[in-house]
Amino acid sequence: MDPFVTKILEQSLPLGFAVIAVITLFRMYVAEKTYNRERDKKQVEVLAQLIEVVKLRLEQQKEDMKNLRSDIEKLQK
Repeated sequence: MDPFVTKILEQSLPLGFAVIAVITLFRMYVAEKTYNRERDKKQVEVLAQLIEVVKLRLEQQKEDMKNLRSDIEKLQK
């Protein structure tokens, strides 16, 4: 796994940070005018890893919201 992606996972950085990283890397990738197969392959791999991080964060956030709702319902009873 790319060190940048690992750092995002280790520090539990917010979902927004991971999304911004995906958008930024994708824009950099699209903006490149030269073709370099090795670099392109690496950029796509990092993007795929970051997208996976975003998916994991979304799932975690969804679970947190579920737990929060159940806690609120318990407190209201």
